[in-house]
Amino acid sequence: MAKSERTTGSGLEPAIYKRGEVEFNRRFFELKFSPYFRVVLSEAEKSMVIVVSTPRREFIATRIARISSLEVHLQLQGGAGEVGVPFGEITQVQLRPKDARG
Repeated sequence: MAKSERTTGSGLEPAIYKRGEVEFNRRFFELKFSPYFRVVLSEAEKSMVIVVSTPRREFIATRIARISSLEVHLQLQGGAGEVGVPFGEITQVQLRPKDARG
């Protein structure tokens, strides 16, 4: 299901999830990214970001603020606020180290 790239010292492994390989819905985010729903993240989660790609834009998030049956609300990196992304628009979700480009 997920392609692991390399292991970080945080214990979390970078992964890429693509539309067609997985179904992006509430259950997917609750299972794969459950630590990112917490208000206060552990050091392991703080060292990683969630990158959500849509056809129009890429969102880099530090945590998941809330979720509904239709969309996920992401807290953007750098304190840039919160954005809601409909599940139907998501083409790829990536978990990667904060300092990585990809």
